[in-house]
Amino acid sequence: MSERLRTTIAEILTRFRAERDWSLRELAERSGLSIAYLSELERGRKLPTLEVLDRLAAAFGMTTAEFFGALAGQLGRMEAVSEGCDLWRGLEAEDRQELLRYADYLRWRRARLGRGSSGSSDEA
Repeated sequence: MSERLRTTIAEILTRFRAERDWSLRELAERSGLSIAYLSELERGRKLPTLEVLDRLAAAFGMTTAEFFGALAGQLGRMEAVSEGCDLWRGLEAEDRQELLRYADYLRWRRARLGRGSSGSSDEA
């Protein structure tokens, strides 16, 4: 779990910093953490303490709860991807091909209906 948590924290920090167009230096100044330490966090090499996460949340203008909510959401997405990979590995080659054909059909149908890739439908 700690490796996945380190990876998730790294992704969140990198994303939040990029969204604000901040350099590591700027985040260091805002958080009071060293550039070297922040770099280690963004590479997923260190697991920060709760105190560090609190300082990072404040630097990003978030509450600690909001920051943890973002982490939880990212972890949930990673869990879903991991679960999907496990399911994929358990399929026979023929079943994988069938699943890919169905995914192609769904993309075609969305494009045809003009909904793009993010639309939802009540259709079954």
